Amino acid sequence: MACAAQAQAAGGPVNVVLLGHSYVRRLAEHADRSPTTACLGLSDIHITYVCEGGMTLRPRSRNRCVRDHLQAVIASCPSLIVVHLGENDLGWVPASEIAGEILQLVRDLSRDCQCPVYVTQLLSWPSHSAERVLDIDEINTELLHTLPPHHFWRHRCGLNSQSPAMFLADRVHLNDDGMHRYYNSIRTLVGRAVRQLRQ
Repeated sequence: MACAAQAQAAGGPVNVVLLGHSYVRRLAEHADRSPTTACLGLSDIHITYVCEGGMTLRPRSRNRCVRDHLQAVIASCPSLIVVHLGENDLGWVPASEIAGEILQLVRDLSRDCQCPVYVTQLLSWPSHSAERVLDIDEINTELLHTLPPHHFWRHRCGLNSQSPAMFLADRVHLNDDGMHRYYNSIRTLVGRAVRQLRQ
């Protein structure tokens, strides 16, 4: 029995790993601002953030490839994993291959951790060209149709390049309003996934 399953069977907290680039790192900082938002404001869960600014799916710069961080994910004994990756690979890796890399990562994590893996949609940023926005739509569509039902998460809070008021001046990262919406979206995803586990 995997360690995550053992913890659940013993009635312990659900271990959740959030894996990704600077959005996940900034989410951790946002959540740590207040005791009410720690652990996404959800009871009886433990969250481990495995994140690195600029994290990519394929090696490009030192220690930023997601594959360099998988041992930390496995060591956390997750009961479920949420992945947000892919935007930093745009322009370096073809869109169809980005989707393939994400799907292979999901398969590897599912096998090694023996737990469900959820993937959030790639987000288009105000800094993205029209071509990049089309690439993102292509990747999200492939993930939606390939991942198991309900394991692909679409943010329903208006986070896209058509809402520049939710982004910082760098036109890449979310401002306080955008991060609050991102936090609420990830919180909803994790809450639903945890309920599914406990059924």
